[in-house]
Order: sequence, then structure tokens, then C-alpha cells
Amino acid sequence: MKLAYALCSALLLAVGISAASAENYPTKPIRMIVPFAAGGSTDTTARIIAEGMTEILGQPVVVENKPGGLGIVAIEEMARSKPDGYTVMMGSGMVNGATVAIHPGKFSIDYDKDVTVVSRVADVPAVYVATSKNFPPSNIEEFRKYAKENPGKVRYCSTGVGSALHIEMSIFMKKEGLDLVHVPYADGNTAPDLINGDLHFCSLNIIQARPLIKAGHMKPIVVTTNERLPDFPDTPTMKELGYPELSANYWGALYVPAATPPEVIDKLFNATVQAQAIPKVREKFLSNQMIPVVSKSLEEAKAWNASELERWRKNLAESGVQVSE
Repeated sequence: MKLAYALCSALLLAVGISAASAENYPTKPIRMIVPFAAGGSTDTTARIIAEGMTEILGQPVVVENKPGGLGIVAIEEMARSKPDGYTVMMGSGMVNGATVAIHPGKFSIDYDKDVTVVSRVADVPAVYVATSKNFPPSNIEEFRKYAKENPGKVRYCSTGVGSALHIEMSIFMKKEGLDLVHVPYADGNTAPDLINGDLHFCSLNIIQARPLIKAGHMKPIVVTTNERLPDFPDTPTMKELGYPELSANYWGALYVPAATPPEVIDKLFNATVQAQAIPKVREKFLSNQMIPVVSKSLEEAKAWNASELERWRKNLAESGVQVSE
């Protein structure tokens, strides 16, 4: 009887301490894991929102880059961290959308049970570009004609076999009737080979693409947004070409371990939304060609996240790409 009383008392004390911790959260710096190296669109998204969240929460939100394994390294480190709100992740469409849907067998965690989304943060338009080095096509019509007249000679890049870009391009090739050569880059550093002409065609986020296009190294062929981009008004969208399923922006969203207390998740959600409303934060997103996206509620964020996973599962099936686990 005494043992049962002691156990019950200990449990109540632990629950009380947990509730108090959630109520006082945060009392120390928060670590924000990014599944890519510094300088990319996901890293930029993380650093911009972290600055705003630091201001709202009164504690530093420190970005930590953890690239590797199609983003699985970062996801699993976040999922296995103590679920107290002090380790979060800036996820991306390429990782928390495509990798999760395409490579479920590569995870040593149960993603659906161990990870939950907090809020959307921003969308980053993508641009399919062609190299300017010894590659004649300057628009989609010229690209189609050239690729059909030169089967097996046009090289396109992705971040790996079974990656989001590989899936997208496989669908594009099937629908256009093209025979292109896939060149995977595990580190994602495709710009040098696009500039020197070793690669002909690739999808880049606008942060990467815009300065290279402006410098004349590359030509915009098609964009992924639903509307044409102001910087490239003559470049059609995937939707205009009849491929709305390929209108895949490089989005960023915040994730935490699923066992994180609801009170803490609520605070992180509110801090994210409030940070997006700070003028300097919004201006930094816009100046980087990013589109701030505010989730109306946790429920809306979860529904959106589920729809993204389903879209990538459908894309995988349609692409015909065989992935190994």
C-alpha cells in the first residue's frame, strides 16, 4: 500500500513538474535543426524565422545544420531528442514531404508517430533552368524540340536516385516523351557543372537560380509557382504546361517530436505566427524571393502536411521510379 502511494505521489509530482515546465517554457535556448548545409533555401528560411522567434520567445533560437541521408539524419536526431520544445526542426518539401513519402523504409523511427508539424513558414519558388554554356534552348518550346532531336544526350541533375527532383523529372519526361540522362548529386552542389555546361537542365530554388540567371549563366525554362514570377514574366509555369502536380515549391515548415507537450507546441505555433508578422522578418522573406505562409491553426498545418505526403506518394507511383530501401 505504501509502495503504491509512493509511486502515485511520484507520478503526480512528475506530471506537476512537467506542467510547470511547459507553462514556463522557454527558459533556455532552442535548437533549430536544418537538414541541409548553410546557405540554401531551407537554411535561409530557418535563420529568418529563428530571428523573429527569438524576439517573441525571449530566448535564442539557434540554427544547427545537419545535412545527410536525404534529410533523414536531421529528422531522426530531432525525433529522438527530448520532447520538451528545446529541439525543433525546419523541415522542407524535399525532406519532410518527398523523402518521407518516397523512402519510408530508410527510417529507423516511425515518422507518423514520432514527428508532428507545428506550422508552415514560407514557400520558395523553384525554377527549371538550362545552362547557357553550349546549349541552344532558351525556352520550353526550344527545349522540347532540342531534347527530342537529341535523345539520350541532354543531362539533368537531381540530389539522388529516388529524390524529389528525380521523381519530378521522371514524370516530366514521361509526359513530354523525352529521353534525358539522369545525373545524381548527393551533395546538391550542381551550380558549377550547370555553369560550365557539363549539366544541361535542372530545378533550382529561386535563391540559387536568380543570381545565376541574372549573371547570364543560366536560362529560365519553367517555374513551379501557380502564377508567373515577376522577375521572369515570359517564363511559363508547370500549371500552364498542364502539370499542376509538378508545381512543387521548396516550402519550409516547423516540426517537433510528437510527444512534445501540447502547451509547448501551442507556444511554438503562436511564436511562429507572431514572428511572421514582424515587419523586418516579412521583409527578409520577400527580399529573398520567399513567400511567407501563415498557418491558421495546428489542425490546418496538419491537414496541409498530410496532403503534401499524399501528393508525393502519388508522384512516386506516377513516375515509375523504382527506389531501393
